[in-house]
Amino acid sequence: MDPDDISRELAQLDSKQLELEEKGRVLEQAIRKADTRSPGSNDSDSDLSAHAADEDELLSSWLETINEKNHLVRRESELVFIAKHHELETQQADIEWELRQIMNKAEALKTDADKSQEEDLLQRLVTVVHERSKLVDKMDDERQRQMEEDEEINSVLSAKFNSPSSEKVTTNTSKSLKKDKDKKKEKKEKKKEKKK
Repeated sequence: MDPDDISRELAQLDSKQLELEEKGRVLEQAIRKADTRSPGSNDSDSDLSAHAADEDELLSSWLETINEKNHLVRRESELVFIAKHHELETQQADIEWELRQIMNKAEALKTDADKSQEEDLLQRLVTVVHERSKLVDKMDDERQRQMEEDEEINSVLSAKFNSPSSEKVTTNTSKSLKKDKDKKKEKKEKKKEKKK
């Protein structure tokens, strides 16, 4: 995938995510209003069921929006991995080419500068290969995290359809999203510590 295509798609994803965040906020406010607007004791059965249906529809739209945003975040993460992997592949190819130029020289013809450059290139090559390996591991971890996230979302959806209280589902989903944000924050902090 071309780096320009990746940049364009990342910009589009960013714009869509902002739209979905706003939509999610509006739906969340509507859900809270629906929760506080509890049906009165004089309401008929049809009023009660209409109220419950409205709440279910709002909650369903909110969960759909959250799910759509999660897919965009995943795609963004995938594009960042692709771009980084491509960058490391290019670096590795360049280093290997330079290394071959020096190694093709007869040992007797190599200058001290050649020998020093050869050592430097070998060290750089080891570093790039190690970074590529770490990136692949990170991609695997991300896929695992996404699978766990899918299970959690399915669990929340099951709770919604099996529980009479939509408020419980909203709370559980909010906790789930907060937990996910906390995990992401923790990972970023660990990365910063490793760089130090």
